[in-house]
Amino acid sequence: MADFKQLYAPESPSLPLAPNELNRGYFDQKSNVLRLYFNRLRAALQALLSPRGGKYLSFPYGAFSSTVTQAVSIIDTPTRVSLDTSDYLNGTYFVVGDGIHVEQSGIYNVQFSVQLTNGHNQDQDMAIWLRKGSGSGTAVDIPYTTSVATVSATHGGQPGYYVLAANFYVSLIDGDFIEFWWAANHLLVQLETLPPITTPFVNPGAPSVVVTTSFVSSLP
Repeated sequence: MADFKQLYAPESPSLPLAPNELNRGYFDQKSNVLRLYFNRLRAALQALLSPRGGKYLSFPYGAFSSTVTQAVSIIDTPTRVSLDTSDYLNGTYFVVGDGIHVEQSGIYNVQFSVQLTNGHNQDQDMAIWLRKGSGSGTAVDIPYTTSVATVSATHGGQPGYYVLAANFYVSLIDGDFIEFWWAANHLLVQLETLPPITTPFVNPGAPSVVVTTSFVSSLP
């Protein structure tokens, strides 16, 4: 059986014009046109409502990341988290300087993770949170979206490492955008990109920031 990757909505039927006098041919032709249309419509609905019918649906989403190590320039001062890579896009995009934009109103699941390092010889703290803006306006803090982490001190000649991750449902309308902001109590706390390594074991490295946005539902 062919595995179709796209559903095709049937065009509205082009019904024949009624003659001035009723005849069997007209009704047969009209019935055939309607039968073909409803057969195609039924096939599309059957495919959509089948156990794996969700494969035909396309929801807005986005996956973004940063491959740049980031640090605050002043301690305890809100600093925008930057992004530089669009990994996957569908109805979302990011603009350098004002975050991730959406083109479809709805509830979005916004998830993120940051690779934290601390090069100081004492444990240090940081916080990260979300802001929301619209159009060309200034983004404002979204209440109760802050995540706080304590990053361990250097040890054995290596910085302390910590991955902080969280997700939030955010209500957005077409043209809204979200930003991530962070602050740290020491300049040696960083959002660090880790390069690929081959020793003591092979691994592909890690971005400093990963953000995904997934459309959940239309607005209530």
